[in-house]
Amino acid sequence: MSRGINDVTPAEWDAVAPRQHRDHNAIILKETTDWSNLDYTPQNHTYAINQYTGKLVAMWSEKTGEFKRFTKPLSFSKSKRTFDKITHSAAKPYREQVEAE
Repeated sequence: MSRGINDVTPAEWDAVAPRQHRDHNAIILKETTDWSNLDYTPQNHTYAINQYTGKLVAMWSEKTGEFKRFTKPLSFSKSKRTFDKITHSAAKPYREQVEAE
């Protein structure tokens, strides 16, 4: 009995057609939320969000500048926060760090 395309396991399919690396589709967002109405001041960070899944793949700490890549993408919500989309040449240093393997 021959096997069809529907009989291929995910591992076999990935070996033939590897998935595109998740970080190469990142949108860079710099948080600009005004926290002045709170008793404490949360930090506004810069985030790399996968443009297809909306998951957080990496971030840069505003306070330390430390870069953190997540091995498993995290859920991310823009609710009640404001962001500037970093584009073109301003995003290049961020993208290079995210896409480095």
